[in-house]
Amino acid sequence: GDGKSETYIGSVAEDARLQPVAFFVERKASSEEKSYKTDGWVKDKKLDVTFKPASAALAKTTESVSLQPSTYFSSFMGMAVARHFKEKGPLAFVAVVEDDGRMNVEVKKGLAEVQKAEKKIGSDLCRNAVIHFGGQIQQWWITKAGKTCSVEYPENGMKMELSNEKQAKKALGG
Repeated sequence: GDGKSETYIGSVAEDARLQPVAFFVERKASSEEKSYKTDGWVKDKKLDVTFKPASAALAKTTESVSLQPSTYFSSFMGMAVARHFKEKGPLAFVAVVEDDGRMNVEVKKGLAEVQKAEKKIGSDLCRNAVIHFGGQIQQWWITKAGKTCSVEYPENGMKMELSNEKQAKKALGG
């Protein structure tokens, strides 16, 4: 195959503290063996996750993870950090990575250090936060409302920026 895949992630958190409620992942890869659906539901402070491979040759699996009060879905990290902008000191957190690409539940501890630096990215004024996560140091740029505008990985020079479909197609030469 061409090695391409599409991943769709939907995550739900209760608003006040951004505590995880549920998530769903659908990965469509070039082969059935690498395609799957995942869903996770929180019940009694535990996240129960079911992995459903597209291939009939692979068995459905489940996993259960205990949640701590400072646990967020990785999809909500920008919002969690933005809510910490006015606080003193770093934000210690535990993040559940909804899709690690290998049908696993990844739970990693991290630390967010909100910086004073701000810059305009597109039409958004974004504030910098240094995120220590999964053994990496990342530079995040986040709006006051919690929208993640850019994530930079200084170790390998990678950078992700929020864009619309038109900008993405242009960047990909389409």
